[in-house]
Amino acid sequence: MRIVLESPCPPSYYRISNKPYGFDSSVVSEMNSLLKNLNIFSKNGRGFVMRVSEYAESESEEEEEEEPCQICTSCNDDDDLYPMINVYHKTLIEEDVTNQVSVVEAEILHESAMLRYAIGRVEKYRDTREHVERRLDCQYRQEVAHALDIYLTSVQQRVHARAETIIMQERYQS
Repeated sequence: MRIVLESPCPPSYYRISNKPYGFDSSVVSEMNSLLKNLNIFSKNGRGFVMRVSEYAESESEEEEEEEPCQICTSCNDDDDLYPMINVYHKTLIEEDVTNQVSVVEAEILHESAMLRYAIGRVEKYRDTREHVERRLDCQYRQEVAHALDIYLTSVQQRVHARAETIIMQERYQS
């Protein structure tokens, strides 16, 4: 018993075959010519150099002729590509870390300013409380002194009144 798989689409559609390896000879020859052209460029040590304008060319014409584009030369050498990516990645990480450090520094400076402000407010509150406590203590002492003065005056008056009564009694008895 033999199984035959057939696709539900027609065998060809606008000269495109449904067979994976059934290319036309024109397509295969075009692909081969493209590969040859690519091999010509890859064998050449210099990469593609694009000139921007005549004005830019006149300024740095010598530099462009001596140094090919860095991107193109690095693409030809796979060994140079990975360190370049690593350096770029390392640079990105360093920039990210630098940004994070600057954010943390700003937060620390903000927190230290807030701490200094809070400490200043606490010291001011403490000074105010000491002043209020001194005033209240002085007021309390004045009230105690006034009450003591009244008490001593009343005691003195009682003693004086008793002394007078004793003197008066002695006069009546004598």
